[in-house]
Amino acid sequence: MALNSPTHFGQEIRNLHATHWHTYPKCPQQNSYAERFNRTLQEEYIDYQESKLKDPEIFNIGLMKHLLWHNTKQPHFGINLQTPVNYIMNNGYPLENCNMYLTNTGY
Repeated sequence: MALNSPTHFGQEIRNLHATHWHTYPKCPQQNSYAERFNRTLQEEYIDYQESKLKDPEIFNIGLMKHLLWHNTKQPHFGINLQTPVNYIMNNGYPLENCNMYLTNTGY
């Protein structure tokens, strides 16, 4: 189903029995993790790939490759130069309790 309007999106959320969380953009006191993640994506990927936005399929494939690299290959200073996946595995976090999800983009 193409989610081409707020009405369609809201209906699909209800069909999935999912919770729709609302946060205001550029409001880090509300959800600092999401704001930092969005800034990181903007600075590391989107700023360099704007020309690919004309073809969302190409852009999204590249974005998924970047996210996989970011979470499985890129060392992060905040977790002692480990990748997020290694940090989760090395610290005994069960994957079902993990807050790091792969996004279902339909590909």
